[in-house]
Amino acid sequence: AFLLDAVVVWSLLTFGLNLFLARAVSLCIAVAFTFVFNRVTTFRANGPVTWHEVVAYVLASGIGICINYGIYAGSLKFGINWLPAMMLGTAIASAFNFVAYGRIFKRDQVGSKD
Repeated sequence: AFLLDAVVVWSLLTFGLNLFLARAVSLCIAVAFTFVFNRVTTFRANGPVTWHEVVAYVLASGIGICINYGIYAGSLKFGINWLPAMMLGTAIASAFNFVAYGRIFKRDQVGSKD
């Protein structure tokens, strides 16, 4: 997801978007990608996707995005290059996201043998 995020930012920067807008767009794309990846691969959720999962994931992702983007924007303001700023924001937000996403996808598997 980080690689996708970085490639989207880099691509949008080459098309003339500023650092802040490029990152906002890339984070939205990354959330869509990570929903599918985390559900299927990381947490191996069973059954069909539910609206509850989607809404809970988007809300948790919103908090993670605020953490991630806040660290990114603050780092840029302190003169840190965009890529290390992305890395720092992503690393810190990932810890929050992992815990939150685990609760979302495990909720529907109560009583499963996995």
